[in-house]
Amino acid sequence: MIGEKLLLKMWETLTTEGVGTLISPWKVRREGKAQVDIRRDEMLMLAQTELDVQAIREGTKKMLPDHSLVCVNDSGKSETLNITSSEKIEPTIDFAMFANQVGLSVGIKSIQEEINLNKIIVFAEKELENDKVEVPNDNIDPDWFTRWRDNAQKVKSEELQQLWAKVLAGEVKSPGSYSLRTLEFIKNISQEEANLISKLAMYAMDGSVYIEKRLEDVGIDFTFLLEMDDLGVISGVKGGGLEYQLGTREKGHYTNSMIHRNKILIFSAPDEKILLKFKCYKVTKIGCEIFELGDFGADQLYLESIGKKAKSQGVNVKIADWVQTTKKYGNFFNPMEL
Repeated sequence: MIGEKLLLKMWETLTTEGVGTLISPWKVRREGKAQVDIRRDEMLMLAQTELDVQAIREGTKKMLPDHSLVCVNDSGKSETLNITSSEKIEPTIDFAMFANQVGLSVGIKSIQEEINLNKIIVFAEKELENDKVEVPNDNIDPDWFTRWRDNAQKVKSEELQQLWAKVLAGEVKSPGSYSLRTLEFIKNISQEEANLISKLAMYAMDGSVYIEKRLEDVGIDFTFLLEMDDLGVISGVKGGGLEYQLGTREKGHYTNSMIHRNKILIFSAPDEKILLKFKCYKVTKIGCEIFELGDFGADQLYLESIGKKAKSQGVNVKIADWVQTTKKYGNFFNPMEL
């Protein structure tokens, strides 16, 4: 398996932090069984457990002291009554029953959180299993993991669970990639906001969203951008944008590049004094971290429009496929002149 070492790194972290009780021990569960079969079994088990929790909430099942489940029919339900000295019949609280119910409620909540957490872990496995990034030497910070776990376990939406899984997978690949502020940001966004952010993420490159007509063509208009500015993932919208300047990386000639997802724009020219200029909105630190969670390729038309703008300023432009191999480095393939 390509990402086996990354998976082992994640499982080591989870075991150290005492997480994953529903789908551990990891090594025993995985001996002699294909990864896809393991994941299917784990998800089926978690789904059944979630159904049992819902049945307990609805009163159609109850948990016995030995933790076994039994079905409850309508005739088994009753209301506790108290007859006072004045012969009035009033409903009252049976404190023993109430205490037991509170304990049951807390137990159900804990089980649901454990289900949520284990689903996220399964999604994180899927993120890592085919990843070619080298395994880092550093480990995930325990305080970071505690904050991640406390936030992630409360999420029931599968789409948001996958978002938290990407955060964990990203932190396994490169500890320190996601700040505590970013975890707090993700905790507070809605599913709708997450979808809007994902839409904009496709057009963020090298810490900027370049102002091109292509944005309006895909529905990213001024109102949309203002909302993203208010959320705090980009800045400069209210001021009409900023100017981004791109000088050369080497002396004696002009050379530089822009990388976005699976594509790269490569700029070159004989004149080292060229300074490329682009209008853009800046992506905030939180925005940069959030945008990295998107799972999509680059918009070719958007990249080509940026490349043509660079070409009009006196540089040669190539567009190529890009594969990230480490946090800072990667390789390009199949370059084509623009």
